[in-house]
Amino acid sequence: MFLLIFSRVQFRSENAAKWQEKELDAVNLDRDVYRGGYTLPGLRHATVYMARVASKNAYGYNDFGRPFKFATKGAGGDIAIFGNLVCV
Repeated sequence: MFLLIFSRVQFRSENAAKWQEKELDAVNLDRDVYRGGYTLPGLRHATVYMARVASKNAYGYNDFGRPFKFATKGAGGDIAIFGNLVCV
C-alpha cells in the first residue's frame, strides 16, 4: 500500500496553450480511497475546458492522466449536464 501525499490538477480552456496548475492535499477517506477538491477560478460562460490530474506518493508524482473535457453552460455541442458541471 502506498500513502498518497498530494494530487496535482492542471486545467485550461480548450483553446489555451498553457496549463494552469494547483497542488492539493490528498485526504484519506478509507483504506485506498483519497479525495481532493478545488474550485476552478474565473470560468467563462460558453467555454470548453480541459483538466487532468496526477497523484504523488513517497516515490514522487505519476504522469498526468488523460485530460477530462467539460464546459460551462452555453458552450453547445454534444454535452451532458451533471448538477452545475456540463460535460462535453
